[in-house]
Amino acid sequence: MRVVINIDDSIRDPRVVAMAARGLLLQLIAINRVLIRQAEKAGKPFPSLITSDVRWKAEPWKGKVEEFADIKRIFERGWGDCDDFIGAYCAQRIERALKQGRRERWTPKVYWRKQPHGGYLYHAQIRCPDGRVIDPSRLLGM
Repeated sequence: MRVVINIDDSIRDPRVVAMAARGLLLQLIAINRVLIRQAEKAGKPFPSLITSDVRWKAEPWKGKVEEFADIKRIFERGWGDCDDFIGAYCAQRIERALKQGRRERWTPKVYWRKQPHGGYLYHAQIRCPDGRVIDPSRLLGM
């Protein structure tokens, strides 16, 4: 199923766009957790994102559409971008911690920078349970 959300062009406040993206990332993490459990139940678990052959790649439709790809799609095509990796990595870490009897919060952090030509560039990273911020995109070739 594809879900499309339009953010009206009149919304120019980057905080609002980042807030919407963070909410979508939290939902992507939830979906990925379900996919991880299904794959494990079927005896075909996903490999660790960070040690896999998956690499960072800008979306070919960049600037037109932002896709929040799930973990299954990332591994099928062999690439993803920052939001894709946030959803997959957080879900894998949360599920691994639960198996070890721990509850951990791995949450998306979305920030932006104003571009010289106008508009904003958005990027997503992860806030770890210990407060550190990590960037899976950089670890995977960005």
